[in-house]
Amino acid sequence: PDNSKVITFVEFEAAYGHLQKILVTQTLKEAGMTKQRMYLMLAYAIMLLLLMFVFIFVGVTAFTGTGTVGAVINSILTAASGLAMNLKKADTGDKKGVVVKIGEEEFKSDKKTASPAPAEPQKTQGGNQMPA
Repeated sequence: PDNSKVITFVEFEAAYGHLQKILVTQTLKEAGMTKQRMYLMLAYAIMLLLLMFVFIFVGVTAFTGTGTVGAVINSILTAASGLAMNLKKADTGDKKGVVVKIGEEEFKSDKKTASPAPAEPQKTQGGNQMPA
């Protein structure tokens, strides 16, 4: 307020902060976001998160029973995780698929189909080998 028609840095910061506050408030109002609605959305998200945790813990508890069914399910889960890890180790950096060897036969699966891998490269007339 010194009537010099030049604003100082402090005055500029204050005006910019006030302008930001106005813009944020207007944008939130236009989007229909009031404080009450944001609190309700936060409570809803927390409730969903808690329900998911309860679901997971109840599911784990259901599968850890001491009965026959619990033992079978635990065995299946353990075997499936072992197979998944084994398939992951079989991937030797080839991002196109996984090679699974059953007996003497190798099966290469890509994202679309699973087909037997060729045993030997094909030969051309000149005796040179073509890449598979």
